[in-house]
Amino acid sequence: MVAPRDIIDAKVFAMQKKLGMKFNDPTLLERALTHTSYSNEINAPPCANNERMEFVGDAVLKLVMCDYLYRRYPNVREGDLTKVLSYVVSDVVLAEHAKSEFLNEALLLGKGEEMTGGRKKVSILAASFESIIAAIYLDQGLPEAGRFIIAKLKNQIEFAVAHKDRLNYKSLVQEFCVHKFGVSPSYRVTAEIGPPHDRVFEVELLIDDKVWGSGSGRTKRDAEQHAAKSAVQQLETSLGVEL
Repeated sequence: MVAPRDIIDAKVFAMQKKLGMKFNDPTLLERALTHTSYSNEINAPPCANNERMEFVGDAVLKLVMCDYLYRRYPNVREGDLTKVLSYVVSDVVLAEHAKSEFLNEALLLGKGEEMTGGRKKVSILAASFESIIAAIYLDQGLPEAGRFIIAKLKNQIEFAVAHKDRLNYKSLVQEFCVHKFGVSPSYRVTAEIGPPHDRVFEVELLIDDKVWGSGSGRTKRDAEQHAAKSAVQQLETSLGVEL
């Protein structure tokens, strides 16, 4: 169902107000809010959605983050910087920021995606946040996009640096299980959701065939990390220990 033009314009206007910036080309922001399910439903041209925006936003996000981490933390090793980067740009963190910016409400979704809870899907929310970054970059330039990124993610950056030794949850669970139980945890993919270009993996972590954690992500690696994080929390609560 095609959204009336006045509703779309209102969403774009409200998003500019929320972001605190006026776009020279508001159509960039409109495209950033347009999910493939909506563009397909209205038979729009193949690229009239936020997939290409997500592609650009992901690259800009990682460039800005790498530059900031390198300059801000000169004494942190490369391996730890990689862990911090992976945490801060993870789908879960980006999805939380998408919700805080009310992107879930502003998104243009197709009827099917709307009915299956698309406004709550981590992968869609994370992609929308990256698309907003792309819209800012394409309209306002890299410095403004960089200011936006750091302003939104600074708290997560500081948290990740302070807890960098606990960010690799897979390693934590692996070391604990070998030491405590004499076995290694295993990971099982329970579902692969969505088309190939927008696939989401759901994974369970098992210890001796018992499920201790679950998670999802746009790659199996991310899903396993989220499942391991869930397992760490459950193990600490159940066993009364700190991994």
